[in-house]
Amino acid sequence: MSGGADFPERPKLQRWRVVQDGEGEAAENMARDEAILNAVEQGEAPPTIRFYQWSRPSVSLGRFQSIERTMDRENCTRLGISLVRRITGGRGILHGDDLTVSIVCPVQALGLGSESGISALYRHFARGFLEAFAALEIEAVVGAEAKERVREVRGDCFATVSQADVIEARSGRKLLGSALHRRDTMLLQQISIPLYTEARKREYGEIARAVFRGPTALNAQAEGGLPLELERLTVALCMGLEFALKIELNAGQITAWEQAAEMGLRSERYSDVAWTDRSTPRRDN
Repeated sequence: MSGGADFPERPKLQRWRVVQDGEGEAAENMARDEAILNAVEQGEAPPTIRFYQWSRPSVSLGRFQSIERTMDRENCTRLGISLVRRITGGRGILHGDDLTVSIVCPVQALGLGSESGISALYRHFARGFLEAFAALEIEAVVGAEAKERVREVRGDCFATVSQADVIEARSGRKLLGSALHRRDTMLLQQISIPLYTEARKREYGEIARAVFRGPTALNAQAEGGLPLELERLTVALCMGLEFALKIELNAGQITAWEQAAEMGLRSERYSDVAWTDRSTPRRDN
């Protein structure tokens, strides 16, 4: 039409991959996340969001977490709880009744500068989680908006609420545990969202009290935790992250390149007692 106004083109959304995995062993889960990080970094895969669960009760330890100071190793052995060390920071997380999410992307894919600090990165991702919980009719805020509830204790990740955490507005209950690893311009964020399955809530509360030293969240916060339906939660997270990150998620699978990298990482790192115990120094790839 001649003489008409010129409208700007709608910006194209970044195409990211979403991988819907099932349950995996502790070493398998952590090796796969790092394999994806390596693949995205080397251009073998697009930015990726992965959903997965754990085949049995396991604790993932923060990169620099002391087992001796924060965990009861004897009870872990007695109860058959797998320990695996993440490359992300933070405290221990008891897995098995949760949905775990990993997000791998370059910093630039978030529309942020390479100089962006950790707090800015957490806030950027948090917008997606807030949208997801809103879709589930759960009013959530970032911890910085509820400073009176912020407390500092050792042990269980869910017993600590920081200003970067996403919490339920009404109760102050921590809705997810999140840890970040940054390698130059690449990011890996790992998120755990408790499902509070009625059949497992009591069992996991007892496990938490047995394996973590110091206070645990599952003997207090879980009492008020409402069960989350896995499929609804996954859909809400996809929608929330698409909206907040301005991306388009496309279903994908782990590639042969990533499978080979995962196998190497499992044997060389995540199944290695020395890596878990931090008794020998290791370096990143």
